[in-house]
Amino acid sequence: MPHQLCDTLPCSQLQFAKCLLHRSSCLFPEPRNSRTLCSLSLAVARHRPLMILNGKAPRKDFENCFVAPNASVVGDVDLVDMTTIWYGAVLRGDKSSIHVGGLSSVGDKTVINTVAKLSTGFPAKVVIGNYVVIEEGCSLTSCMVGDQCNIGRGSVVCEGAIMEKQSILLPGSVLTTGSLVPSRQIWGGNPAQYVGDVDSDSVANFKDEAERQFLLSEEHVNEFNPANMAFTHAEDLAKKGITV
Repeated sequence: MPHQLCDTLPCSQLQFAKCLLHRSSCLFPEPRNSRTLCSLSLAVARHRPLMILNGKAPRKDFENCFVAPNASVVGDVDLVDMTTIWYGAVLRGDKSSIHVGGLSSVGDKTVINTVAKLSTGFPAKVVIGNYVVIEEGCSLTSCMVGDQCNIGRGSVVCEGAIMEKQSILLPGSVLTTGSLVPSRQIWGGNPAQYVGDVDSDSVANFKDEAERQFLLSEEHVNEFNPANMAFTHAEDLAKKGITV
């Protein structure tokens, strides 16, 4: 027997299942002379956090990765165990691949992008190690970030740059093309330069901060309705006689 989302929005059992499984939009064929959930869904959301591009799909190696519902993970992207992609972040694996290591977090509105190739001849992919914290509003392009690094908010890491393990880039810094931040050093400024060394206490805090980010993401996961609320919003619009 067909399910009924509202008086004017009939759908089959298969279509209803699709509605529940899609996180961001409900895609239905449009019957004649009827307001449809397809048209109403345009007023709700059509965003997809994970998107296939050029035949390459994002890979979540474990189920306990958190990708915020308004984040965008596109193309050749690999997310390892306990990674966190916060709200509004964009990971574009369209020209080269992106790898985000275990217990690493990508902050709100951070953009990780790639180029097709580097002038140095090195791979143009993005590799982010384990226990890395990238704060909000950063921009990274075809670079390498070692384990237990911290990138401060609003920082830019240009193509070909390398941050070795347990290094820090201060907020608002610009790490220029091809720069190398040695292990356990602090860099800052525009262009970023050496400003000091990472002490033992800071080294101990790298993993702690990464784990705090993951625990925080667990709280956000628990608040999400697994079936998506798009159909409820569609019902409300239909009852009010709103058409798109």
